[in-house]
Amino acid sequence: MRHKPQLYRGFSVRQLFILVGALLVVAGMFASLAGKPQTATAAPATVNFQARLENISGAIAADGDYNVEFKIYNTQSSGGTAQGVCTGACQWVETRTGTDKVHVVNGYLTVSLGSVTAFSSTMPWDTDLWITMNIGGTGSPSWDGEMSPRLKLTAVPYAFQSAQSSKLQ
Repeated sequence: MRHKPQLYRGFSVRQLFILVGALLVVAGMFASLAGKPQTATAAPATVNFQARLENISGAIAADGDYNVEFKIYNTQSSGGTAQGVCTGACQWVETRTGTDKVHVVNGYLTVSLGSVTAFSSTMPWDTDLWITMNIGGTGSPSWDGEMSPRLKLTAVPYAFQSAQSSKLQ
């Protein structure tokens, strides 16, 4: 009859190794979870914007690459600025001409605002903001004036997450 080597309180060497190994695995899992600081996913530095262009009579704009200037204001209707200028109530401007023209298909355009002209670190995202466009045609820019009325920017999922995170701190 073979005799098993016995250790403390009836555990065999094999059982003791299994127990110690399991404890090390569990301790390692807790250490890895506790040791990593919680990091938030960085929000994109751009804002998706989509629109449909129509001419003055309501017909859909022809397909093509258009010169477009976008501006964001902190007021709904007053304080407009001239093409290429952003002062006063204007918080940000992005002019897309040359190789940065906006592609329009069936009257629709989609752009990532901030990809040509970055938003400043002082952009007041926590206030009401309105956006305008100024269309400059498909050839050499010939601007038709800022659209009216301005469109109010609304929250996006990252803003909701940011608001929730700030409540937790």
